[in-house]
Amino acid sequence: MAGAAYAPLGADDPPARLAGMLEDLGRPIVLAAAEYRAKVESGAARVLDLHDAGEAEPLDLGAPDGLAYVLFTSGSTGRPKGVAVNSIRS
Repeated sequence: MAGAAYAPLGADDPPARLAGMLEDLGRPIVLAAAEYRAKVESGAARVLDLHDAGEAEPLDLGAPDGLAYVLFTSGSTGRPKGVAVNSIRS
């Protein structure tokens, strides 16, 4: 309903996998706890501290009936692929 999509990322994912997912997401905004910031601060994402995210400037979230989330495949055939799921409004 907020108009923002999310993509869960694993803190234990290898750096190359994280970098590829962030690149595919197109410079996303990442909420990360302080101890994980270094894993995603590669320039491929804008990183906000998970505990201070409420103090960030307002974001353009897009339309509420657009993309809901992106899940990445296991990558067993090579590079993980993002599967985009649109929101469903009743």
